[in-house]
Amino acid sequence: MNHLADVYKDVIYKLLLTSNGRTTDILEVLAGEDLELKVENQTAGQVNADNGRLTPYIYRESHIITKDSKFILSHNFAKIYPEFIPNELGNKVSGKTEGIGKSIKNMDIISTRRILEYGWKYCPEIVDLHGNTSHLIFEVSEKVPFKEYEISFEQNGRPGIHLLEYFNPAILNNIALPSEPKVELFVK
Repeated sequence: MNHLADVYKDVIYKLLLTSNGRTTDILEVLAGEDLELKVENQTAGQVNADNGRLTPYIYRESHIITKDSKFILSHNFAKIYPEFIPNELGNKVSGKTEGIGKSIKNMDIISTRRILEYGWKYCPEIVDLHGNTSHLIFEVSEKVPFKEYEISFEQNGRPGIHLLEYFNPAILNNIALPSEPKVELFVK
């Protein structure tokens, strides 16, 4: 591989891992096709809040895949706190049919993201949001890129969603190349 291609890969990964915009949008551009959500597991739980009372949450493990080619782009873990997100988003999330980022975009909900950590992890370092060792659905030979962040919504200052996303390192090998421009010749 030439140096320029390596530089482009580094730039694309840096954008993917450090963007505080919707990661789903970047993945969709890289894939060149529509994406779909596959929810592996979704459960309810409770956590002690700052004020000492229990706060309910939804814990979700999911994958983002390309709609047509079924290529796995990411393996995701999310804690969603219904109390701190818009009601209509809570209804969408509990339906398990659409990704969080896509729902936020489609509903035009104002949100902010705060990146907690990003980089690359070796296989033994891969954990879920509970700190438990986890195995990813896609094959990882050495290291995997990841991003952990929180999403807050306009109506309150508390994070309503905590996400940990692991990205398939083969994603850049499967980028959809733009098609050749069509040149039409007109004869007068």
